[in-house]
Amino acid sequence: MGENDNISNKDDLNPSYTKLETPKTNSMVSNILILICAILFLGFALNSQITDFAKSNVNKISFKKLKLTPLQTDKNKSYEKYNKIGLSKLKTGDNKGALESFNKSLEIKPKQYKTYNNRCVAKIKLKEYDSAIKDCTKSIKLNPKYAKAYYNRAYAFEANKNYEQAIKDYDKTIALNPDYYDAYNNRGLIKKILNDDKGALEDYDKVITLNPKYEKAYFNRAVLEVKNGDIKSAIEDYTEVIKLNPKNASAYEKRGNAKADAKDYKGAIEDYTSAINIKPGYSVYYNRARVKGFLKDYEGMIEDCKKSIEYNNNYAPSYNNLGYAKQMLGDYKGALDYYNKALKINPDYKIANKNKTHVLKLIEKNK
Repeated sequence: MGENDNISNKDDLNPSYTKLETPKTNSMVSNILILICAILFLGFALNSQITDFAKSNVNKISFKKLKLTPLQTDKNKSYEKYNKIGLSKLKTGDNKGALESFNKSLEIKPKQYKTYNNRCVAKIKLKEYDSAIKDCTKSIKLNPKYAKAYYNRAYAFEANKNYEQAIKDYDKTIALNPDYYDAYNNRGLIKKILNDDKGALEDYDKVITLNPKYEKAYFNRAVLEVKNGDIKSAIEDYTEVIKLNPKNASAYEKRGNAKADAKDYKGAIEDYTSAINIKPGYSVYYNRARVKGFLKDYEGMIEDCKKSIEYNNNYAPSYNNLGYAKQMLGDYKGALDYYNKALKINPDYKIANKNKTHVLKLIEKNK
């Protein structure tokens, strides 16, 4: 009995467990699975919509950032137009027109450091130095590493005879651009004015090292060499200038002066004649007349003095030398007349006064 009860109980328990519990379990799982699927589906659909929206808006935002509005495009075109016109007018020497164009370009875009520098150049050419300094200062504030603005401001300071500030700006130019040979040359000129001949020569040497074809540096160095008595080196430097620019009349004239100092009178006259053929003027005729006097060519001296006076009738030394030539040819009254003309222009002209006194004695002696 006990055995049957045990069997029967086992049989009842197992089917009843199965029948009662299995239907409940399947229903819950199904419901959960359906709910999960619904959530996943909604999530996927929602995510797809969000992604599409985001992509659409990203494209729109990127488009707005990259593309300039028509107003901005027109603004840029107008700025570039006036700036180019200004640069073109600077090159042709229409400095006032250039200034007006740069004014218009800066009205459109007021933070362009290069345009302030360009306007500074236009003002320098118009000799508006104080205003030019202000423009270059604005350029420097917008870009403290812009060497050209320091260079041009230095030039304006130099024109205003503010040599100390000019040298500071040339120093800054060179610090920013050690190969800026124009800055060395200009700084050398100021050092010469300030009697720093050694410093000036060093600057000219540096220019020639950086640019061996820069004729101004040879010319400026030669001027200092003459001043310091190094005539041979000066002649060599003037010769280099002439090689670089055979049409440089001033170099021929200056080399003629150096040759005259070296008592090479024939060579001096050749150089003066070359200068006259390129660009005649009162000083070169005066200098050739002086050398003709050393050679006792008094007729030639008179001729050149008269040509000098044709170019500048207010240059007292030409009248004095004309008087001297007349005196040497025995025309004492003619000499006196020219000495008086020289003294009328310059009453304090000591040489003319001395020559006049001497010729008066000659006139008195020959009565």
